[in-house]
Amino acid sequence: MTNIYWPVYKNLEKELLNLTYSIHIDDTQLNVYSSKILDLIIRCAIEIESISKELYLQEGGTKKGNIKYDETAIKLLNKKWSLDKKIVIISSANCFQTNRILIPLEKKEPRENGKLTFKWNLCYQAIKHNRRENLPDGNLENLFSILSALFLLNVYFKKEEFKLGEDSKGNNFSHSLGSEIFSIKVHPSGGFNQYLDISKGKNFEECSYYVRLEEYHEKKLKEFLQNANQQFFELVKTRKGFDELELNADNTSLIFNTKIERFLGPDEYMKLINVAFRGMQEVTNNSRYLGKININEI
Repeated sequence: MTNIYWPVYKNLEKELLNLTYSIHIDDTQLNVYSSKILDLIIRCAIEIESISKELYLQEGGTKKGNIKYDETAIKLLNKKWSLDKKIVIISSANCFQTNRILIPLEKKEPRENGKLTFKWNLCYQAIKHNRRENLPDGNLENLFSILSALFLLNVYFKKEEFKLGEDSKGNNFSHSLGSEIFSIKVHPSGGFNQYLDISKGKNFEECSYYVRLEEYHEKKLKEFLQNANQQFFELVKTRKGFDELELNADNTSLIFNTKIERFLGPDEYMKLINVAFRGMQEVTNNSRYLGKININEI
């Protein structure tokens, strides 16, 4: 689907980039405010309202009228995709602030009623309802916050997939995804766990993209691992005392079973692993990877 929001985002980003040539953006300048910055914040909020509502309906939202972008639309997207955990990095060479890690769709700022909202939304509501009194909220810090939220929503609206060739770490595709100010985090391929599920590191939910094998190569590797596990199981069965372990061959769980490692001893354990996994390099050679958007599908 064509992303009609991206050109508008890029125009807003360009206007912020122009400001970075007029203002040396470091920690001492983040409270700088102006009518221009305030205008950019309001325009970002209008875009966020539109794109979040469209995503809400695309992703199965059932409410048809009076869809609130924050309490309805983004709430659903956070639930489905954990957007409230996704990190956006300020990566522009023109920016020198200390805090370059943003989590723009995390609700952590208290409203007057005690409910939490997004940092940028607190600012937007203030200047929308009383511009004169809240003009200082139209500052650079809040502009970076709201523009990063709009960037992240655009990333998820586009849902692009990237062919990475042999790049299992995802180092060779642009983490900026077309932005000149922001970047996202990418989770490298970590292989499979003992249940043949894709391994996920502790920071997986922070990453908007992850790297995985192309379908053909993933199937090929899983088949090899299943066969290797079975071969390992057959080798272990020949060892005296095996029956007392009461084990069954199940996925690749035997390979990671500490009970078996203690039973065999470290040297014998590695010897049998090497036998069972002979040919692994041949299977993994020329594997091809994809950069996939992280929508909690694994």
